Amino acid sequence: MRTTPIIGPYELERDADMLRVAFRAEQELDMPAMKEMLRLMGVLDPQARAPVVLHCPAQVQVKDEVRTLVVRACRSSGRPVAIATPDLDLRLQVQVFKMVHRPAFTVRVFTNLGEAERWAREHTAQPPRPEDPLAQPSRS
Repeated sequence: MRTTPIIGPYELERDADMLRVAFRAEQELDMPAMKEMLRLMGVLDPQARAPVVLHCPAQVQVKDEVRTLVVRACRSSGRPVAIATPDLDLRLQVQVFKMVHRPAFTVRVFTNLGEAERWAREHTAQPPRPEDPLAQPSRS
């Protein structure tokens, strides 16, 4: 099942096994655009299990406050993210993002969109573990 793309500063669509986001070249991703993208991802994949493939052409820019929002908003989902970009600067920015923010979700960077999609198909978010009632000391 494939949904109709949602078009803005990016195109977002749900495939049977992943969410695809294609940014426009020379796009700056600001806070309102990211909030809307996260909201739409929640609508298209309410269980937050589908991996995300971000296709970023050259010169896509992400503001610092947007990176912080992504880490906070995606803290519990564990949704894997594959980023495909030919842009060396963006690939380096993603590596710095991973070192500085240490996101709870898996992030991989690829130069090839096909490789990113292949990796995404092999990775789905693990459902959150239920709390083990036996692991908690009883207060009798």
